[in-house]
Amino acid sequence: MLPKQLLSRIGISSILLLSGSLLSPASASQAPNYVEGTDAAAVVFDPLKVNNFDLEMSNENFNRLTYPNVSWDNEGPWLETVMRFTMDNKVYGPYTVGVHLKGAWGSWRDVYGKAAFKIKMDAFVKKQRLFGITKFTLNNMVQDPSYIHEALTYRLFRAVGVPTPRVGYANVTLNGRDYGLHLNVETVDTTMLKRWGLNNKHLYKGGVPNFPELYSGYEPYFQVEDGSETNRQDLTKFLNTMTNFSGEKWWEEITQIANMKEITLDIATEAYVGHWDGYPYNRNNYYITFDENGYAHMMPWGVDQTWNGGIDYFGSGTLMFQRCQGSVACSEMYLQSMADVSRAADSLKLDAMAVDVSAAIREDIIADPWGPGIGAAADHQQWTIWNIRNQYNSLSNQVREWDTGISKVSVDGALHPASGVIQVQPESDNVELTAIPFQTYATGETVVTENLSPGLNITSVQVTSMNGLHVGSHEVALYKLTNRSGTSALSYLPNSTKMPKAAMTRVSQLKSKFLDSVNLNLTITMAKPKNMSLTNSRILLSKRADLISSSLKAAGVKVSGLKKVVTTSGSSDVVKIYYKYMN
Repeated sequence: MLPKQLLSRIGISSILLLSGSLLSPASASQAPNYVEGTDAAAVVFDPLKVNNFDLEMSNENFNRLTYPNVSWDNEGPWLETVMRFTMDNKVYGPYTVGVHLKGAWGSWRDVYGKAAFKIKMDAFVKKQRLFGITKFTLNNMVQDPSYIHEALTYRLFRAVGVPTPRVGYANVTLNGRDYGLHLNVETVDTTMLKRWGLNNKHLYKGGVPNFPELYSGYEPYFQVEDGSETNRQDLTKFLNTMTNFSGEKWWEEITQIANMKEITLDIATEAYVGHWDGYPYNRNNYYITFDENGYAHMMPWGVDQTWNGGIDYFGSGTLMFQRCQGSVACSEMYLQSMADVSRAADSLKLDAMAVDVSAAIREDIIADPWGPGIGAAADHQQWTIWNIRNQYNSLSNQVREWDTGISKVSVDGALHPASGVIQVQPESDNVELTAIPFQTYATGETVVTENLSPGLNITSVQVTSMNGLHVGSHEVALYKLTNRSGTSALSYLPNSTKMPKAAMTRVSQLKSKFLDSVNLNLTITMAKPKNMSLTNSRILLSKRADLISSSLKAAGVKVSGLKKVVTTSGSSDVVKIYYKYMN
């Protein structure tokens, strides 16, 4: 790896000549989009957009936010504040909210420095929300002169499946004072965890000042962020398991109460991004949450001091990592998690994201009265991009020999994504499956599945690593379709195209029946009305049939074929629908 000191000596301009332009924004035609989620809050956490928080409080409250009235370990009460939020030139508010300062040993500043803030929307107004958000967390980024570390790092964690926050940017003022550019970090709370499918019963925070390890009896050293302050039985059970077992017995016990795939992904990612101040390397900046089933999830926090060089992937001295390395099953899972991180980092193109975000916030960095200046920020951004590329090259080379990941599955010669459900035709009782590995020289197993049942079938295929020492087993979901057919009748008023209520109810039932269907073919018939020409009869049927088809399509039903037939017998006020499909 190119040392940072050498980078300083030869200068950024030389790096540009060596590796091409590191920091040139994407063209407008590419329109990068890093917004994640469809919830109301998603638009707030756009790293390519800078919003504004304007806060006003009494002079008395302002003075209460000075040291020693408050400090990093004494946030104080929520202070009544009037907040206005501006996004896309639209002002939201005023809102009466609660505000206090945030930060830890290295990042905390009072209001006479570049303070960081927490805002509680419902501190004084019950159930008040903004874009569905209860709490805003505004980081001052005083330990990240690049301004981009957290945006990049949390995106990678989310991509590998570790529950972590989204981020955006905002300028902050308080009583007219300009506090400059802040990172708007999604608060780790019940709302965020629900987005990840976690209905948590407890949320604990570990780190300063006690840096708790996962030992029995250390429960008091964890701060309760959500849930009971007195009943910590879930944490006690977790810590007892960590303390009292080792080897494969520990693995057997811990997998009953914790998501170990998620935890090994977390540890591997923290090493990849160089998060020296997290749990694996400093027992700091981490959350433990327990969902409604008592299952433990560990999550990182405080990732501002990342991308300054990698960390030894096997250098953690923490109890969790040592227990994992003492188990054959867990140590193998960790190796494969390292490979997962490498592939996720490659797919995200984090170097391109770094360029895009740096360009989007450039003018606000220049305007930040507390920042390092655009020159220093740009240098740190270049250094970050270099580390992103270096870390990928380093890890991808390491994992190549042991990676047993599966890229695709061949089903009777047709390639399919390895994840998701693969549909199989009704006549296919036996299919040949071949695993297609990510690594060129790994070997994918070929198996023949026999006597497939209608509906969902779960089978597995194996991948043997390039060095032949590792074997990974992967589940493949096959769904054998079933041929189905039937008839439905809709009654109309004479010569009318409008569906009566009873007909609309029947079409709604068909929507549910057809929703996940394959190769849906409809034949819609109607008898020729008396005293109406064949041409006009066909026009009437066509209008009725098209309305039926449009209604189905609006509900997400895909109609593969549609025939319209005017018959010579029957009632012209009844439309019959003959359908054939598979599901």
